[in-house]
Amino acid sequence: YYPANFPYGDIFMGEVKPDGHFVDERGCAFPVDKMRPVIRKAVYNKSFSVSVPNQFEDVISGTFGMDWRIPDASKTVHGRTLCDSNKKKPKEEVRNKKKSRTWE
Repeated sequence: YYPANFPYGDIFMGEVKPDGHFVDERGCAFPVDKMRPVIRKAVYNKSFSVSVPNQFEDVISGTFGMDWRIPDASKTVHGRTLCDSNKKKPKEEVRNKKKSRTWE
């Protein structure tokens, strides 16, 4: 399904909240100590390295489920995103006439 010659990866933006959780743009929340400090991991037959959370397997299974290593039969581009047990609720805010979304 995925092209063999093109690397593929997801990048999620987020921020650290006062309660000590890193919350990404989808609302998935993880204790900051699972994210930082990041580590370098060789990927794609060690052809290059990327920065990943220091407990990346916990973050991946918290996001995509415990069976994240089993290919999704539906072959959706991003698979399924769970985050049900660790999801924050979105809260709309208006700052300087610009609408923004933060996480509670």
